[in-house]
Amino acid sequence: MEIQASISQIQDLIAEARKIAVFTHKNLSLDSLAALLSLGQIFQKLKKDFVLISPEAVPAELQFLKGVEKINHQLGPRNLIIEIKGGKDMVEKVSYFTQGDNFNLVITPQKDNLTPEQIQYSFTSLEADLLIVLDTIRLTGLGEIVETYAQEFQSLPLINIDRHTQNTRYGKINLIDNSCSSTSEIILSLADKFQIEWDHNLATTFLAGIYGGSRNFLSKTTSLKSFLGVARLLEKGADLNSVLENVGKVGKIGKQEDIAGAEKMAEGEKIREEILPEIEDQTADQEGIAREAVVENLLQEPATKSEESRLEEYHLPTPILKPHGEPQAKDNSFSGPKIFRSL
Repeated sequence: MEIQASISQIQDLIAEARKIAVFTHKNLSLDSLAALLSLGQIFQKLKKDFVLISPEAVPAELQFLKGVEKINHQLGPRNLIIEIKGGKDMVEKVSYFTQGDNFNLVITPQKDNLTPEQIQYSFTSLEADLLIVLDTIRLTGLGEIVETYAQEFQSLPLINIDRHTQNTRYGKINLIDNSCSSTSEIILSLADKFQIEWDHNLATTFLAGIYGGSRNFLSKTTSLKSFLGVARLLEKGADLNSVLENVGKVGKIGKQEDIAGAEKMAEGEKIREEILPEIEDQTADQEGIAREAVVENLLQEPATKSEESRLEEYHLPTPILKPHGEPQAKDNSFSGPKIFRSL
């Protein structure tokens, strides 16, 4: 009930907003980037004025998603706003002149003189009246942006959308759903509330976010709702092959890189290719030995051990790994683990 109420409030704020600023955290993940881009595409279809903001540039490995060029990484200098209280009909013209290195702004009143009490100034550059923060546990995750634009974050309505249980609920409206596999999945449920025309780019962006946030659909929060959402995205033209191909290149699922895992797999395959044929040659006549099981156990051992010492632990004849010299006579007395003999 609370989530549905939050969604309804978010709909109202988005409908009323003139310009929306959407943020996500430092150290971009595939999910946070996809959530940012998909919400931007939704606003574009709704013909809303918006700006997408990331504290850091998008890493090269995540730039396969459409629309990354629209993300702002630096908001630029702040605008100076001069406010004249009650001065709507008092100003005849505004002009300026330079004097040396100085810039002088001239406000000419129509009749009555302006008083210092009427004049106030402030700084802004967001030019937004609604802020949305995605996939960010606490505001400090946005980096220096929060400090630079502290006035805006304190005064403007803020929508906080996230899936993490640790979220500090810093928004005026907090749409926190830790039953979802990803923040992109939450945005997808929000998208269903708007009458938009879907295209394959939007569907593919959502699919990439859910795939990344759910860690290949293997996270504990991946649910039937997640898969039903994916099925709908495929119906709407999501390019699954593109997602699988590019995420494979990224080597970055969610917020963590899996490069070490890929290297371990490559090392394991190399060891398999080198060891398995020789094991088969030496144990071809030993019935009931699970050769593949022996190799799989070998691959679990630390890579620092020599192949010879690892084979000795499994009671396999060591000469099979010696590159030179004649192999010893076959030894048919296998005394390895009982489980291997019984297979």
